[in-house]
Amino acid sequence: FFTWLLCPPVLDQGLALMVTLADSLSIYNLGGCESNVLLDLYKRFMAAPSEDDSGIIPVPGWLAGYVLSEETESPVDPNHSVLDPCCGSGEFLARAVRTIKHGLLERGEDAFDTLLLILDQVQGMDTQPLAVTIARTSYLLALGDLVQDFHPPVLLPVYLSGTSTPPMREPNPELGNAEPVYEFRGNESGEVFHIPENVALSPVMLDWLFDRYPNYLKGAHLRTRGEDPEDAIQAVLVALFNYLAAPKPRTPIPEPLSSFATGVMIETAESLIRLYLNQPTTIWLHILKNAPAPVHLAQRRFDLVVSRFLRNA
Repeated sequence: FFTWLLCPPVLDQGLALMVTLADSLSIYNLGGCESNVLLDLYKRFMAAPSEDDSGIIPVPGWLAGYVLSEETESPVDPNHSVLDPCCGSGEFLARAVRTIKHGLLERGEDAFDTLLLILDQVQGMDTQPLAVTIARTSYLLALGDLVQDFHPPVLLPVYLSGTSTPPMREPNPELGNAEPVYEFRGNESGEVFHIPENVALSPVMLDWLFDRYPNYLKGAHLRTRGEDPEDAIQAVLVALFNYLAAPKPRTPIPEPLSSFATGVMIETAESLIRLYLNQPTTIWLHILKNAPAPVHLAQRRFDLVVSRFLRNA
């Protein structure tokens, strides 16, 4: 989310800052840290609650542990799935990860299989970028040695998104296609984006496709240096169309998108390219990759749904 540090106006300063931070952190063994090591940072930098939310307070670590204990009749065991739809610093998620990890390894599961099972069973989201960043870090710290050894790329299931499901827009009957489309709107910019249902319901497809988009955004930006901007945009969209509509063997999404889904993704890509040419940042890609989380999380059942907030009586 914080890719603005790599935008051209502040690129040199951003790189210098990240190098300084990396040097400062290199003396610490984060692998031996408790997953709540960033809780104080979260409390310090998160905005104070509004008057309407004055009764809402973050749940401390000891209470998260109690909620996930057998005393509350909601224990987390290796077969349980856990969702925290407002995860904050990720305290519930991290404790669930540690508990499930211990249980799976105790019963003899392979380390990589354990990693995949946890990533499928423990998921969360939050609307605050800093909260999600800290929650993901806490999640990784809780995974511990499961992610320290070499392994194929995996998707960390903590999303920057809200708990309300975006409205589903039925396609125009004139298109002759019955595939549903989800609509997402920018809160401040007024931008409207559409994602076909088969993409919105697949976290892997969302991650893979939107991780390919930066190449096309940057390609359009480079082409505008020697071409008319409209010609550059259309040339890049043609290349993207060919990619989306073609089989992709040896990738997580080997099947081509339907012609309808491809058209919807091209429409979204055109909006993203125009935004990028106006301001070269990939923030919208990150937002759109995370925004459908309520859609695909709503399609499955979780054994336990927890929340980081308590409301004072």
